[in-house]
Amino acid sequence: MKKIIAITESMPTMKILCEVPFKDKTITELELSGKNLQADGAMVVSHYIHDNGALASVNILNNNIGAEQAQNFVAILKEHAMTLKSLCGNKGDETELDMSGKKMGADGAIMLAPEIVANGALETITFGDNQAVTVMTDMTEADFSGKSLEVAGAVVLATFLPKCQ
Repeated sequence: MKKIIAITESMPTMKILCEVPFKDKTITELELSGKNLQADGAMVVSHYIHDNGALASVNILNNNIGAEQAQNFVAILKEHAMTLKSLCGNKGDETELDMSGKKMGADGAIMLAPEIVANGALETITFGDNQAVTVMTDMTEADFSGKSLEVAGAVVLATFLPKCQ
């Protein structure tokens, strides 16, 4: 049985963390994007993710967690690769992935990168907050000048390009 927890209200970080039923190890999806968890809140959530074997998808994008916490989450993702497929709210088997407008930031791109690599079915990805960029595996050339990729876009692009033929 799929059990999903989504915190949709805007509230202080500690109140958000109190809403997550940390003792429930049957939750399969956890939605916490855009809650401004920052590094300390992310650390609490990372312990829960690490200890919950049922989670298949977590969305912790747009939380200002920083690169160090993002790397910690990636380590958990790799450790639980058999069950946990995403830290960005994805399923892990998409052929098309639209990450545009999700305000990923560099920390989000760090968490998305291993998902791009692990998803063998992925053929198209769209990303970018200000100006959406779409890349497909069958592209032989592309011009990204004037696209304002920023760090997050550059990380996503560099991770996806090896899939292109």
